[in-house]
Amino acid sequence: MKPNLRISLFILGLSLFFRLWHLGQTSLQMDEVTWMVHSKELIYSAFHRDSAFFREKAWWNWTSENYAIGLPTNLLGGVSHLLFGGTSRFSLKLLPDIISARLPIAVISAFLPLLVYRFLFLVGQPAVGIIAALGLAASPLMLASDRWFLNDSYLAIFSFLSLSSFYMAGRNKKISLWPGIWLALAFLTKPNGVLVGVGWLGCLLLPSRKNYLKLLLTNSIIFFLMTTILWPTAWFNPVFAIPEYLLRQLNLAQVPIQSLFLGKVVLDPGSLYYPFHLFTKNPEIVVVGVIGSLLFLFQTKKRQRLTVVSPFILYCLASYALIHFSGTKAGPRYLLPLIPWVYILSAFGLYWIYQHLNKPLRTSLIFVALISFSSALIYFPENQIFVNQFVGGPRGIAGSIRLGVCLGGRDALLLLDQRGNGGAYYLYGCADNGPYYTDRVQTKNLKEATYFIEETWLSELHHDDSVMPYVNRNFKQIFPIYQSGALTARVYERN
Repeated sequence: MKPNLRISLFILGLSLFFRLWHLGQTSLQMDEVTWMVHSKELIYSAFHRDSAFFREKAWWNWTSENYAIGLPTNLLGGVSHLLFGGTSRFSLKLLPDIISARLPIAVISAFLPLLVYRFLFLVGQPAVGIIAALGLAASPLMLASDRWFLNDSYLAIFSFLSLSSFYMAGRNKKISLWPGIWLALAFLTKPNGVLVGVGWLGCLLLPSRKNYLKLLLTNSIIFFLMTTILWPTAWFNPVFAIPEYLLRQLNLAQVPIQSLFLGKVVLDPGSLYYPFHLFTKNPEIVVVGVIGSLLFLFQTKKRQRLTVVSPFILYCLASYALIHFSGTKAGPRYLLPLIPWVYILSAFGLYWIYQHLNKPLRTSLIFVALISFSSALIYFPENQIFVNQFVGGPRGIAGSIRLGVCLGGRDALLLLDQRGNGGAYYLYGCADNGPYYTDRVQTKNLKEATYFIEETWLSELHHDDSVMPYVNRNFKQIFPIYQSGALTARVYERN
């Protein structure tokens, strides 16, 4: 077997392992339940040829809520759920609902590290490609999303495919239709997928710009045709469907939501929100690599290298600007389309540092990198709670930022079941997730509850001040839930 093939298989195998191992043990993110309902609606409406659903009722037509189109996610997840889970007559009933819905995302997203390696191998940087790919395979931020039934992981992989395939086609003086197809899938996943077009335009700044002009025109047409064919709304309004949807989503994205940031509950966490998460939600060695890469790029003799990477810089700046200036700042998963490029940048920096060290220090760097990258294993299966040691880890930063959502409820219910505590429970946090964790009776009437479970991510926001005062008067705390050293839930029993 060729060395390159062995490396590729190792990267893919490692990535698949991290994403598929005990896939059901990761707590549900609150939106997963919503998207599972949408996926069922989509499959049902397609099966029954319900044109009214696609014309008016589908979630992407709603004018009061900010919803991604999410076609790849819901189509693949819905079919997987239909075949492997659920109660339909077509189901093989092999998997629980949540695992069957998550399965396509976990498998497909596992290819992103391999794609990054192949891209860097083709541009003549195989060593950098190995570093970036291994880092992405174990990235806590990527793993958290890749094990959820949400749209962000598909957005990351389709956006990367669209930009990298466009760049490579122009570099090889070929006309490829794949960039336009990937761009359509990125847009049909989330609206900010169209920002790959900024990277395409950035290719016109390269010395070989003539190779990209025809490629740009061809793939712009392919993007429009593929979107029109795949998106039912465009069947009824082919000319204006895309711009109308983008403008509506841009306006809806300005609606702020409560955030806990630097110890304060605010609607606008300010300009430090995403830089802070980029700095803290990636392993320490990744941050070191980014700093090293920036030092390398901005050396006086290396400034010409900025032109070579301008398409990728422009895409990252456009993607970051969109989420930075958006009023809705809902968490670090919105950074996901940037993460492959952050890891590529970091890998360049780490390789540059490695080349400038003597042999003993090189060995030390490899050892430190392996320890830092392996942090994904330490926080499994709740990778969303990861925070690096620059800020003291989850224990050190708890109470200052939101460590995640829907944390603690699963462990609390499992522990109640293990202890044999009978009685109905009230879950204060992600209430709809409870039935996925236990068969015990759930109530949404606080006065009927024997047990009250407080997920601290919600109580820290003071979401409903009428709940906790009632609990403090009528319940007593029986045990806390700690995850990675951070308090994520409290369990109370009625007095």
